[in-house]
Amino acid sequence: MSRWLLFFSLLFAAQASLAQGVYVPHGFKGPLFFDLSGRLLPSKDGARVYRIFRELGGANKKKDKVEVDETGRIAAFKEPNLYFYFEDHFITGEIKTQGHAWITEVHQESGLGLYSWKLHLKGECRWYHFNGVLATAGVYEGEEWYGVLKEYDQNAKPTRLTHGKPWTEYNYTFERTVLKKKDFTYEESLSKSSLPVPQQRNAKPDQNLVDAKPIDFVALMNEAPRFAVKNYRPFLGLYQGETINGSLKKKASANLEIIEFIEKKGSFIAEFYAFDGFEVQAKLTGSVNDNVLFARGDWMIGGEKMGYITLAIFLQKEEGKIEGFYSLRSFDVEAKAQSCSFELIRESK
Repeated sequence: MSRWLLFFSLLFAAQASLAQGVYVPHGFKGPLFFDLSGRLLPSKDGARVYRIFRELGGANKKKDKVEVDETGRIAAFKEPNLYFYFEDHFITGEIKTQGHAWITEVHQESGLGLYSWKLHLKGECRWYHFNGVLATAGVYEGEEWYGVLKEYDQNAKPTRLTHGKPWTEYNYTFERTVLKKKDFTYEESLSKSSLPVPQQRNAKPDQNLVDAKPIDFVALMNEAPRFAVKNYRPFLGLYQGETINGSLKKKASANLEIIEFIEKKGSFIAEFYAFDGFEVQAKLTGSVNDNVLFARGDWMIGGEKMGYITLAIFLQKEEGKIEGFYSLRSFDVEAKAQSCSFELIRESK
């Protein structure tokens, strides 16, 4: 292993015990795991989102608890109308969606149960960017919304207002009877919310952060072994392995596919993914100089831009292996850049 990669491995080994699992607060049920296509998964493996929920009961709530099995299916409807508060979190813990769901036997049988990516929404619902900033807020009855649906960018700047059905047609029975909010009405700004503060892990915000040294790309690329490459085609393909984030003290699975070399232009096209630990998605076009590939691009999570990625790949003389490092910089100007490395092996053909 190269000296400049060894630093990240030692740092992770010293701090791996701080990695956290899925947090299910007291009073909540779950988690239910989903991939980003909305498919329910049997375990955390491959999941990108998890759901936790708690029972609100019905309009005439009884003491009997609702029986929900481990797949999120309600075993018996002791009341015809049941309501739940739910939260969807990114697999790393950040809030993604929160709101209320109305579930009847008909809803469940038609694929709108707790186990479904898509729910019959009831009342106020909110969606969030990965950085925790509100993305969308609205008041719903199923797929229809009332008043104005408001959307915001990652800096909390309003981007779009979409008018729905008039407030005069909204039925407040849920808020006033189930949520016990007497005489409650929504305001156009939704500043008077019916939702609680989203659940968070029982940890200090900076517990998973460390002052990892920023990557000096110029110095490391000058230090790395160089050799001329006459034919780049043998280096095409999908490489898999492990990546280490020295700033988050986490490791993750990684896939990097070198899709094309454009030798006349001295450039290349690649896609990079990190998952099951921390998330990175990037489509990259960069330059080629001997066995060193260098690129900058958008750092994505779940199809959403989080910031920028700067990446260097070192082709190895040993066939089927590559090494490299990359830096992740958030759009948040106050956030520190994350320093990461990887060692990958090409998928067998």
